[in-house]
Amino acid sequence: VARYKTNATLAFVPTFGSIEVHARTPWNAAVPGVGLTIKNSSGSVVGSGTTGDSGDFLQAGLPAGPYEVVVQVPDHFSLDGSATRSVTVVPAATAPVDLSLTPQVVQARLTPSSPSMGVFDEVPATVQAVDVNGNNIPTVTTATWTSQTGRLSIRPSGLSATLVGASPSIAAGDATFSVSLGGMTFGLGATV
Repeated sequence: VARYKTNATLAFVPTFGSIEVHARTPWNAAVPGVGLTIKNSSGSVVGSGTTGDSGDFLQAGLPAGPYEVVVQVPDHFSLDGSATRSVTVVPAATAPVDLSLTPQVVQARLTPSSPSMGVFDEVPATVQAVDVNGNNIPTVTTATWTSQTGRLSIRPSGLSATLVGASPSIAAGDATFSVSLGGMTFGLGATV
């Protein structure tokens, strides 16, 4: 009887991969808090979670095959495209899913925050559109400025304006005005 000795090497062939979701604004800022549900081809939920501070979410250990990523859009954001994204996982690879979410304007940030001026004094002011996370929205580049009392006149120029203390015949006090940004109107004030 002859005996043979063989050296065999077994190759490990990975059968799992992952899905990585990247949630960003159109200007590439991270969007945290986007809810995600991952379903396999039979419709069973195989993973879920939310994007972190970096705007990313990773679901690893998925068998190769087709999946759907269902996006739950956070309040005050709109999603570009469908809320259900199809993706195919291949072994030993990460399938990316890129989401573009546009924030809505929820606040107007005035600089200086509470201008105070005398009659005929001029104070330069700027306003920024702010999202729900307190971030500036750089795509909002125009504003509509409206004086609501006779104590203030406004010379607008986009997101900037010159506020002018007006109407010396009116007693000093609060001068209200409004600024419209991105479809929202905000009441602001100054003292003249």
